[in-house]
Amino acid sequence: MKSLFMTSERMLSSTDSDTEPDTGNLRETIFLSWLKVGNNVTSSPVSDFEIDNMTFEVGGKHKGEKQIEGLSDAYIVKDDVEYKYRNEIPLWHFGFLY
Repeated sequence: MKSLFMTSERMLSSTDSDTEPDTGNLRETIFLSWLKVGNNVTSSPVSDFEIDNMTFEVGGKHKGEKQIEGLSDAYIVKDDVEYKYRNEIPLWHFGFLY
């Protein structure tokens, strides 16, 4: 399934004022808007994004490693967590790159 991302996470809430934006799409849009500055971000055939031969899967704090299992240089970007653990990186860390 292909995803369509807005240029800013703020645009997601302005598209339909009666409903909240999809949390997964919101996370991925935020990640993309932060990382596209200074990086060539592409879609990944097995996960959400690829940047410089690294694979990133974006999800919530309970996101598992199933989609990146067996891949080298693959990371889970988790929302609602505070600390890095193994190949899991908190989403908010990427905000420092913006």
